[in-house]
Amino acid sequence: MYFNMGSRNILLQVFHPHWFESRANKRLAAAARRVTSLSFQQMETQYGDYLERVDVERERVRIQNADILVMQFPIWSMTFPATVKTYLDTVWFSDFGAPKKVLPGKRLMLAVTTELGDADYSASGRIGHTLEELLLPLTLSARLAGVEVLGIDAFYGAMRMSQTELERASDNYVRKLDELSRLPKK
Repeated sequence: MYFNMGSRNILLQVFHPHWFESRANKRLAAAARRVTSLSFQQMETQYGDYLERVDVERERVRIQNADILVMQFPIWSMTFPATVKTYLDTVWFSDFGAPKKVLPGKRLMLAVTTELGDADYSASGRIGHTLEELLLPLTLSARLAGVEVLGIDAFYGAMRMSQTELERASDNYVRKLDELSRLPKK
């Protein structure tokens, strides 16, 4: 349906501590696989619940072969899953000492699902902060690594979406990934 005619390679890494119980993230990831230049990984099923079996060299090769990185995850306890931080520390920053631009020229989009609606993620909302503020440690880490952050594609209220709403969100996600795949090369 939305097949990529571009040439940017996308690496989609899904971090979800309860992958097998997930509804929204599994559906979004399944839809994303329609983009022909996309490689997919579900990190916890591949490397263990705490990424204890992560193959650092293999991951670095995957990153180097990708033009665009997409990290997809649910918001847990008002932040990203701990496995995202483990991955950054182990793959992006280990062996490099102080943070430096270890991934120059790479681009990153965050794709996140939330339980609450978009109005809840504001200064006057239930959370009292925006999604951008909650994810600031992650975007700052990316920038320290020399990665251009392309933004956040948020799926607000994903846990309560009807099947029709989830299908629409999945189609929009595929369109967004297809657009990313056609970005000019850096």
